[in-house]
Amino acid sequence: MTPAAPRISTRRILVTGLALALAATGLWQARRLAFGQRSVFMHVRWAPGVDAGVRAEREDRYRLRRGQLLDGRTWGYDLTDVSGANIRALVQDPAVEDTDSVDRSTFQVGPDADRGAYARGSAWAASAMNGLAAVAAILAVAALVTALAGRIRLPVVLRAPHAGVAALFADPVRVGSGLAARLARWASPVASPDRRSLWVIAIVWLLACVLRVALALVNRDANDDHMGIVRAIAFEGRVPGLLDDWQGYHPKLYHWTVALLLRPLALGGFDSGLAQVRAANLVNCAAGIALLLVVQRWLRGSRLPAAVALPVFALLALNPRLIGIGSQATNDTFVAFFGTAALYIGTRFFAGTTWRSWLGMAAVAALAVLSKSNGLVVVLALGCAFAALLVDRRFPAAWPRPQLAVSAIAFAVVVASAGLAFGPYLDNYRTSGSLLAHNMAPAPLPHVFEKTTAYRPGIRSIADGFFTFRLVDMLREPALVNRPLHDLENPANYHDSDFPLHQTSLWSQLYGRLHFVHFDCWPRSWEDDSATVRWIGRVALVLGLLPTAVLLLGVCLEVGRTGVSLLGRSRGVVEPADLLLTVAAVGFLAFAVFLAMIIRDFGILKVIYLFPGLLGFAWCLGRGAEWVDTRARSAHSWVPALLTANVTALCAVYVSDTMALIIGLAGQ
Repeated sequence: MTPAAPRISTRRILVTGLALALAATGLWQARRLAFGQRSVFMHVRWAPGVDAGVRAEREDRYRLRRGQLLDGRTWGYDLTDVSGANIRALVQDPAVEDTDSVDRSTFQVGPDADRGAYARGSAWAASAMNGLAAVAAILAVAALVTALAGRIRLPVVLRAPHAGVAALFADPVRVGSGLAARLARWASPVASPDRRSLWVIAIVWLLACVLRVALALVNRDANDDHMGIVRAIAFEGRVPGLLDDWQGYHPKLYHWTVALLLRPLALGGFDSGLAQVRAANLVNCAAGIALLLVVQRWLRGSRLPAAVALPVFALLALNPRLIGIGSQATNDTFVAFFGTAALYIGTRFFAGTTWRSWLGMAAVAALAVLSKSNGLVVVLALGCAFAALLVDRRFPAAWPRPQLAVSAIAFAVVVASAGLAFGPYLDNYRTSGSLLAHNMAPAPLPHVFEKTTAYRPGIRSIADGFFTFRLVDMLREPALVNRPLHDLENPANYHDSDFPLHQTSLWSQLYGRLHFVHFDCWPRSWEDDSATVRWIGRVALVLGLLPTAVLLLGVCLEVGRTGVSLLGRSRGVVEPADLLLTVAAVGFLAFAVFLAMIIRDFGILKVIYLFPGLLGFAWCLGRGAEWVDTRARSAHSWVPALLTANVTALCAVYVSDTMALIIGLAGQ
């Protein structure tokens, strides 16, 4: 006889599964009642002889909306009535010669058809209800499988996982809260969080992950078109180079990764353009979440106090620019992840040299170089840390210097060999004479004071571009005027008129793009000139001043401390890991200045180019906040509270900015 306890447990699991199934059904039906059916974009080729009057009558009869002439007799429409009867009547009408997006034998919408807006209401709300219904249905099936599995004799290796899942379904409130607390402790950036901190950590992680996934699912565009390269690799068997594609000069690690994913998806029937873009977006979404895990592990092992580590993590996890680039089909998130991981493993290597950490550091640094060329800045920062340990004997080193020198040379050889063997650097050199070729030719260097324009307005002079911060102009116009280039062969093809003044200041551009995801007005679908979004941007730009000032304070403190130590002016010596992170932060700032000097177009003044050095900036931000907290806690006890309130408000504005973007894209 089966004992009573298992029967009770099974009964509770089945009740939970039934409740989830009812919830899924209710959500699905509520969505259909509230929002109706979703339209389908389709092509209709009208029969010869169909005039404008007949076409207009058929368009009204079959609910064909927003017609657009494409070619000859072929028009594009949104089919708003997707019922079987309407599709049958449409495809069998003698006035209709051919259609796509629907199965002409079963009169159903095709699985890869591009969907449009719902019949009524907000698209993002309808999509949210569909997602909740799908999650509830999946959990209902999982509960049924768990209940059935409990009635058979499972292998030993499956009994413990089954017991955990069964307990969760049998008592979801008690077990779920305990599991959430354990997960929050594991994902905490501080070693021993209190109960209030656990709630904050759980909320930050939940928002960070949900916003990234949601944006990756609704977004269809990117700053630059990398999908052409991905599709060429996946379906044409070729790898575009510098002269073959506008983005062909890039290393191709991201493109190969997505291409290898698209091939099995295409075999499974998911070969539409939208499905491919979403798959590419989700690859970057996963890399963005993995980047946060690296930051969390580094913060947990750093010397930063808990009062500093948690706000630093929240600012990074909810930053709208970091979320935004993680939802686009570009290689920027890949290089940010591998660059951050290389710096993290580098801090562990230089804190206690082992061949295991050396191997991880070299491998991940090579992957950063194979993702994008600005990964080389991370390699240079690691090289500077090696050089400091070899030159200054005061640095503590677990290995003898000959062994350390061998490891440094081997590191350089491994990274250089990987980059030259698997990257485009040699091909770019053969084509253009430069290992670091770019799709925009270098412009004439700017003068010190005389203002000249190269390509579009950007760096007009050294004084105007690098020694200005135009906050008032950003508050007046919290967005770029983003016009395409006229002539890539002529670096001086624009006048300065009708452009906001902040587009000519490097630090203004980095600041605005960091704190406001709509600041770029690019890609075009991300542009939103509504008053609400612009005020969100203005508030973000004001609230971002204090954390940015603390970051700059930390950079100055760490640069000063490192410089004094290297010059032998202090008795102590900085830790090699601290040196590495400081050099990384300064190196990426120098890289931004260098790139702005040689290209000068405002399209190059992007903060995303600095993201591979994220740990360096997090370290400087944390050190600046620690300095302020230590000196203000006794004399000015209100300062730490002010910093906390500022960070909390800024994170709330970050979330509002990202949600406005998601809602805007979902409604398109």
